[in-house]
Amino acid sequence: MNPTVERCVEHLLAAKTRQEVWDASQSAFADLGFEDVYYGLKKREEQQFGIYLSDTLSNWQRDYRAEGDSQFDPLFNYTSVMPDQFFTGIEFSGDYPFLSTRDLAVIQRGADHNLYAGVAMIMPLRGADQVGGWHLMYRGDRAAFSDLYCHQSKWLAQIAAFAHQSFSRLEQGGVPLHVKLTKREAETLCWLAAGLRTDQIADKMGIKPVTVDLHIRKARERLGARTREQATAIALTSGLISI
Repeated sequence: MNPTVERCVEHLLAAKTRQEVWDASQSAFADLGFEDVYYGLKKREEQQFGIYLSDTLSNWQRDYRAEGDSQFDPLFNYTSVMPDQFFTGIEFSGDYPFLSTRDLAVIQRGADHNLYAGVAMIMPLRGADQVGGWHLMYRGDRAAFSDLYCHQSKWLAQIAAFAHQSFSRLEQGGVPLHVKLTKREAETLCWLAAGLRTDQIADKMGIKPVTVDLHIRKARERLGARTREQATAIALTSGLISI
């Protein structure tokens, strides 16, 4: 596991408050090159709630609220038709021809505060009326962002998933997860948590890569996770695996 991620996970597992979760995750994202971080949850058709922002985003937040952007933010409004991760910001707006004039106005306000690019990471939420997740913003052009993201994407996804699950754990009051993993599924997630790729896990376990993928898929289904990172985070914070 990446040292930054490992330190972050240790803090998240020990966190007793939401603020401790936020502090640990924000610090880890900053270490990986993303100081402008946003974590938000929203009920469809309602105002935003459960929002955390880096101190660096205070000016943007002021305009965001003044303009009522939480009602029209494409980050929330298009989550049902977007993948678990997608690029954001004015530098990538041309990639999404379906964006409306209002959508582009919200995005432009971010650019007015030098937030030109970013990545959204959609998280699994309880209830179909909720949407949300992480938004990591970047004060640089598309090329610079893409280069940074290419090198850090795996670790960013792990931190996002671990932190989100830690928020959920505290919100649910530590209610135990009544799920069991097979020995192979648990072992596979342990290797994933360590940062190994599918082919490396297959070599460690003496099985075929397609079998590794099968174990991961089954674990995701049991845990109700959208991604392998989320499955690992749920299993780790629930005590089903350890690092």
